[in-house]
Amino acid sequence: MNALIVIPARYNSQRLPGKPLLLVNGKPLLWWVWKNARRVGIPVVVATDDERIRKTATDFGARVVLTSRRHRSGTERVAEVARKILAKIIVNWQGDEPLLSPKLVNHLIKYLARHPREILVTAARKIFEPAVINDPAVVKVVLDKNNYALYFSRAAIPFKRDRKARPIYWKHLGVYVYRNQFLQKLLKTAPTQLEQIEKLEQLRVLENGWRIKVLPTGYDSIGVDTMDDFRQVCRLLR
Repeated sequence: MNALIVIPARYNSQRLPGKPLLLVNGKPLLWWVWKNARRVGIPVVVATDDERIRKTATDFGARVVLTSRRHRSGTERVAEVARKILAKIIVNWQGDEPLLSPKLVNHLIKYLARHPREILVTAARKIFEPAVINDPAVVKVVLDKNNYALYFSRAAIPFKRDRKARPIYWKHLGVYVYRNQFLQKLLKTAPTQLEQIEKLEQLRVLENGWRIKVLPTGYDSIGVDTMDDFRQVCRLLR
């Protein structure tokens, strides 16, 4: 299978500066992400513009590509690497997702390979806890009847207007599997209004009229966006 995992890693996170190098039980967060990604069984590359991250990742054995400092998002960083290391299918495994399931990622890759009309596949799981539904750090997605994304938001969507309503809430998991040809086309587009308002890169795809296939899953993951997330990951990774 002609596929590649790219882990974009940025040092200057606004909420958690130096996030990829934060130590989780003695190992950098990035090491845990890389170690887990390797279990998929395809090549893995770390993409960064930071020398500290490059050195750390190289020291623990990762293949690293230094990218431009001008990128406005992780998606753009992944696209640069995908242009240099040709593969038909590109996995954007975000650098703050150490608990993502390799089995889920394999499933997404195989789905895209078997469905030539799809250009981008991701995953979501049902959520029920009000605290999770209303947490802006947890990205929600609403789906059409064919499991294509209608919208992603940090807000609780859909809004429950009537007390008797029983909406289904979906948590979006932080992984994207692209066709490289589409990823290069996406790279040429400018940031969009909703993307910038919500700070969600995937909205650029929807705002430009493309579709995102969302596969329901029972797997969960925790993206490390806050110090509370970091503490939770530290408890889970041993």
